[in-house]
Amino acid sequence: MTSGLPELDDFSLEGREAFLATWEPVLWAYWRDAYAAALTDGEAWLRAAEARAGGRNNAQAGQWIAEQILKALRTRPRLDFAPAWTNLSGWYGWWVGRRAMAAQQRASNFTSLDEEHPGAAGHSPEDALVDRLDRNRRMKQLLALIDGWARILGRISEGTGLPDIEADWLWATCIARRPLARLLLEVGMGDARFQEVDKSILLAKTSVPGDASKERTARSRKGAAAALRFNLEALLPRNAKLAPAHHVFLGPVRDPREAPALPARPVTDEALWGFREVLRLSSRPAESVERESPLEALWTQVFEAALKKAVARLLPTAYRKQLEQDLADWVGAQAREEQE
Repeated sequence: MTSGLPELDDFSLEGREAFLATWEPVLWAYWRDAYAAALTDGEAWLRAAEARAGGRNNAQAGQWIAEQILKALRTRPRLDFAPAWTNLSGWYGWWVGRRAMAAQQRASNFTSLDEEHPGAAGHSPEDALVDRLDRNRRMKQLLALIDGWARILGRISEGTGLPDIEADWLWATCIARRPLARLLLEVGMGDARFQEVDKSILLAKTSVPGDASKERTARSRKGAAAALRFNLEALLPRNAKLAPAHHVFLGPVRDPREAPALPARPVTDEALWGFREVLRLSSRPAESVERESPLEALWTQVFEAALKKAVARLLPTAYRKQLEQDLADWVGAQAREEQE
């Protein structure tokens, strides 16, 4: 409950810190439960996949969101306006940034097929026909999207000789794809591989299905590597300079049992540049897909599966530390841009 919680009058860092010194436990408890309920209700403005990452259920995700917003409220240098404490989307939008909020809304609007049914009050036959045509158009685009993803997966499996790389990618991107998978499952359309929403079922199909600590680490590394290779294959048609990296990292592997499986071909300077460029573009997908495309947010969420520290293990040891730092810089820059 937020009854009796005063307004925030002083937006400075000092003023916010003083407010939270007294009221943080109350605000934390309210936001924890309220955001968990919003996730349960499927609110379109929430980036549910991000909140549920790391195996968090709705209750844990609600707590995570509350903690992240409170952390931002305590540390972010600038606050120009304070929404009402009950304005969940207002505070959430302030935390993730306008760009991220807009991208999430575009994705939600694009994938949702739950418009008014034909014949509903105030709905003319002409309006109903437009709705059906619009739903059909969006479904065709979504089916074309996953068909394209399936072709990419087939090519990277063939190029690397890794029969399980598709399963590793599906597991690594499960959270990012879950809203789309639920929609495909609900309407009973599309490739069955993209309809699975249970990560534990996808886990059992990966190249490392065990639950021991060593196996979980190996699976994480293989998943990140699969995501990087997927992104490289997807980006190559738009950027010919990635060809050397494609030749190395989407060619034969040294040992399929490695986690991750390293390329058999030597990593040249040109291939290293391409590797880094793929990760940079993965953190800025608007540079790689049609700007303002309704599918942009879906590509964004899938691309981000490669932005993991473990992906550096695809490189020789001497290059890993710098790549990890570059990766942290790119992800940080992306977060700052989304907040602008």
